Amino acid sequence: AETAIAKVIGDDEFINPLTNPHSLAVTYSSSDENLALVDENTGEVVLGEDAGTVTITASFAGDENYKPGSASYTITISDPNATGNDGSLAHPYTASEAAELALGGSTASVYVKGIISSIATAYSSTNGNISFYISDDGLTTSTQFEIYKGVATSESQFLVGDYVVFSGNLTKYNSTPELAQGGTCSSQVKAPRFSIDSGNYASAQTLELSADNGASIYYTTDGSIPQSTSELYTEPIYIYNRSKEPNQFRSIPNTSLDWYNEKIDMTEVDKAFVVRAVAISENGYRSEIVSASYFVDMDQYKDHSVVSLMADREDLFGDNGIYVTGEAYDEWYAGDKETDPPKANFAIHGLERIANFEIIAEGIECLNQLSGIRVRGHSNRDAKIKQFAVYSRDDYGTDNEFDIELFKNKKTHSISLRPGFENAFLMYLGEGRDVTYQQSFPIDVFLNGEFWYSAYLQEKYNKI
Repeated sequence: AETAIAKVIGDDEFINPLTNPHSLAVTYSSSDENLALVDENTGEVVLGEDAGTVTITASFAGDENYKPGSASYTITISDPNATGNDGSLAHPYTASEAAELALGGSTASVYVKGIISSIATAYSSTNGNISFYISDDGLTTSTQFEIYKGVATSESQFLVGDYVVFSGNLTKYNSTPELAQGGTCSSQVKAPRFSIDSGNYASAQTLELSADNGASIYYTTDGSIPQSTSELYTEPIYIYNRSKEPNQFRSIPNTSLDWYNEKIDMTEVDKAFVVRAVAISENGYRSEIVSASYFVDMDQYKDHSVVSLMADREDLFGDNGIYVTGEAYDEWYAGDKETDPPKANFAIHGLERIANFEIIAEGIECLNQLSGIRVRGHSNRDAKIKQFAVYSRDDYGTDNEFDIELFKNKKTHSISLRPGFENAFLMYLGEGRDVTYQQSFPIDVFLNGEFWYSAYLQEKYNKI
């Protein structure tokens, strides 16, 4: 039988029979009859009108065959009209809320929810536990709350990016807010699984997505971040060559200063089929987002290295997007222009947005991670096709270096996707000499599935 269940005020009466394989005569009792009344003979429970947590216990007095004993379960009752979280199973505290309470001295028994941002201590098979940090958004720069030596059964049970709900007692160790040792997982949403990997395919494919524990899968095919309002996965996704479809992103107008007078080139470009998916549980908990790129019947890229960038449309092309002129400039541009123009968004150095960064070399995925992207360069920022720089940061749940060695015997923090053979050739001339040189190799850049430009992937020396 369940050891913990969630109810809301107004739910019908119910019976949660505790395991009683020998049909013994037991007596049921409630720890708080204001919250829940229980029939002492049948175990039927009637909820009261208050929110809280109550324990229902079944007691056996013993007989000539069996010793006395008892078993119990808890009911967490929440108010459907209440606002905010109360630390119940139905409304767990967020990581930041739990951190604030723990730092304030609370040692209450609560439920806490969050996305695993980093592993603090690896899984111990000897002790059956693991320590990790959670945050509200899965980023290490947000408020961190530690699940200290939470109960675990395997090394892969809890991974960075998983959404979890843990129960236990709040505490703090020095200045670290945490759940005390022995906390248990009440809910977990694992990332959806893809039946085929990113890569180059000779013909159309069928992609199947799957998730654990009855979670629903939502997905997008335009590079945007999947939400509960995105397409619900109900059947396999047909993966094909999309190159003959109209351009979605190259046709966006306000990506140059005089965009009204600029003719948009509508020529169709090569297009990969990109998929991003998230699993969402019945109670709204989200998993990590999984992203993949498929190059179907595109032999021209089979022997190349390809970069696939996926970023939410709003982050790039919305009013505050880093690729467009922006709301303030557009208002000036559409007006009388009597004042100096505001700076266009794309002209502002240092603006960065989260994106999925993927490298496919000779048709096989070799890197797939969240990163930060910026518009790079100086004079080229007003060009219709702008260049990108990519940064690996622990802000995005990864390390401050890319997951693989992009250059021989060397890991790096940031790279430029910079066109021009001349740039790469000048760097090549420095190789083997007593000078510092930047390594590079040729790649083709795709943005949200659309071919963007050919370039050289070149290491950056500066980390900002």
